[in-house]
Amino acid sequence: MDIHTLHIEHVVLLSLYTLLTLVNCRLHRGAPGGYWFPVYNLSALLGACLIALRGQIPDFFSIVLGCWFVVFAYIALYVCSAQFFGRKIINRNLLIAFCVVSFALLVQWGYIHPDTSARLIVYSALLTIEQGLTAAFVFHHAKGSLRASSSLLGLMLVLLCLSSFIRILGVSIHGAPHDYLQAGAFLAWIFL
Repeated sequence: MDIHTLHIEHVVLLSLYTLLTLVNCRLHRGAPGGYWFPVYNLSALLGACLIALRGQIPDFFSIVLGCWFVVFAYIALYVCSAQFFGRKIINRNLLIAFCVVSFALLVQWGYIHPDTSARLIVYSALLTIEQGLTAAFVFHHAKGSLRASSSLLGLMLVLLCLSSFIRILGVSIHGAPHDYLQAGAFLAWIFL
């Protein structure tokens, strides 16, 4: 299966998932962090939509904003987790700085000096950091009746973190085609 088709399927699944989280959020009003979970899903959905539209919309939107929305999604997931567990969010200025630096890096390697390999390495490194730190946070605070569900979220984040790290290694060794959506089996499997 080609990577473009995988992105379209991803958009469909994220659309359904976003709707489910919005309904769940309405059913459980007032749940700590409740509104950040749909923000996470919606941001991931916007990013996936923009990436899937590569070649049909300007590269700045499909490459830079598409990847940035996915990076922002994991910040929203961290904030959701922190609020859900009733913990203090790490320095907000650090989160804002992470957003700004990630945007600058994506603009650099996705628009000013387009280099798919460099962009995928930077993008994957950003995701590895976010997913790894959020997984550690979730595992650290999972206690009592939340241990099972939190452990599943943590496990999912660890697996995503590993796939992002493997993409860094693979792209570092083998490179990536100029058009990411024309990537071969390795990048398709990592995305899957």
